[in-house]
Amino acid sequence: MDRVACRRGARRRVQGGSVSPLVILIVVAILVWWQWDRISAFFRPGTSSGDGKVSVEVLDYRCEVQPSGQVRIDGYVRNTSAMPVGFKAVTAIYDSSDKRSDYLDATVLPSPLPAGQEGTFRVNGSPLPDGGSCKLDSIVDTATDRPVKATRKRR
Repeated sequence: MDRVACRRGARRRVQGGSVSPLVILIVVAILVWWQWDRISAFFRPGTSSGDGKVSVEVLDYRCEVQPSGQVRIDGYVRNTSAMPVGFKAVTAIYDSSDKRSDYLDATVLPSPLPAGQEGTFRVNGSPLPDGGSCKLDSIVDTATDRPVKATRKRR
């Protein structure tokens, strides 16, 4: 009787461990499916997250409060990529406690910006929160909607 009980216990231990590789495989498949756009971007030519060929140089950036109370954001960028790319400048709006409260997008014109050329962006937004501020958050490739490598021109 002890041998039979021992065999049954051994079978249960072997069967109990066979489900975990299947669960891991299912979890990995779900994660790959969920992040497929990011994964495939690594293999597409000309994407910012893939081969790093999309880049921009920020020549000037200003965020000024106008007499009307609205904020005006403007600046200049240069496309340092080898191809024409559409860009938008994303500005983060901060409240008095330096917590991000909003974003403003400004399209860089001309769009797409030819390689090696300079473009401008300008947007008027609602008034800043009391004691608030704004800062350039990123430059985004409009085709992929992902941030690109941005450098600032040294003055």
